[in-house]
Amino acid sequence: MNYLNCGKLYSQGSCIYFKVFKFDDLISKIIPLFAKYSINGVKQVDFLDFCAVAELMQNKDNFTSKDLDKIIKIKSRMNNRRDHDLS
Repeated sequence: MNYLNCGKLYSQGSCIYFKVFKFDDLISKIIPLFAKYSINGVKQVDFLDFCAVAELMQNKDNFTSKDLDKIIKIKSRMNNRRDHDLS
């Protein structure tokens, strides 16, 4: 939180969560951090999908229903809905 100068830490039981609230912080701080220090394993594919959604959302002045459909399609294959066989 201090390093990135954004977000807030929350604890729930034995877990600690880091939440970022500003879209600009996601674009300028979080995505570049994980682009530089890539995620190992299948979560890298989900991160790339997350980046694609962020890119679609970044252009909010020209955001269309077609863009929303793309986001819904990307979300439908993320996390536990993805076939993680990357071979």
